[in-house]
Amino acid sequence: VHHHPVRATPFARQVALSSTPVHDHPARAPPFARELLDVVLKSPLYKWVLVPQARQTMIKTARSNGVTWEESLTWIKSEGGWDDDLLAEVRDPSTVTPNYYTSPFHAYIPGGNLCWESAWEQELAGKAVGQRNFPGHGPGAAGENAFRCVKLRRGRIISCLSTWQITPLPPIYTY
Repeated sequence: VHHHPVRATPFARQVALSSTPVHDHPARAPPFARELLDVVLKSPLYKWVLVPQARQTMIKTARSNGVTWEESLTWIKSEGGWDDDLLAEVRDPSTVTPNYYTSPFHAYIPGGNLCWESAWEQELAGKAVGQRNFPGHGPGAAGENAFRCVKLRRGRIISCLSTWQITPLPPIYTY
C-alpha cells in the first residue's frame, strides 16, 4: 500500500500554527501556584483590579479587530426585554445548574456566566477572541469563523468548515 503524504492547505497550516493543542491529560499547576491563585481569586484584588484590567484588554482587542464594542453592546441591549421576568419564563425549575455556571467568571461578578451581561457580551468577546487567535484571516468575521469551525484533538485538525459563514450582527464591525 502506497501512502500519500497529507498536504495541509495554507488555511489549515495557519490554523494548526495558531492553535493550542488539546491534551488528554492537561498540565496542572504546582500546589503553591494553585494556592496562590485561590488566594488572589478570593481577594478584593481580583474584583477591583484584575477583572477590570481583563475586561479592558478584551475590549481593546475587540476594537483593534474592528469590533465596535460600545455601539454593538448598546444595539444588543436595545433588541430585547432583558429582565428577570424573561429569565423566569425560560428557566426550568427541575433543572439543577452546576456551580460552575453561577460562580464568578471573568468580568461577571457575582452572576457568573449566566448573567445578562455575559449573554450580551458573548458575541462581541467571541469575535475578539477569534481575531486574536487567528490573526492571519484579516479583520471581521474571518478570524471568528476560523475560531469556531476548528476542532482539535491531540493537537491535530480533525475538521474545519472553511465555508462556514456567520452573518455578523449589525453594527459590530467597522470597515
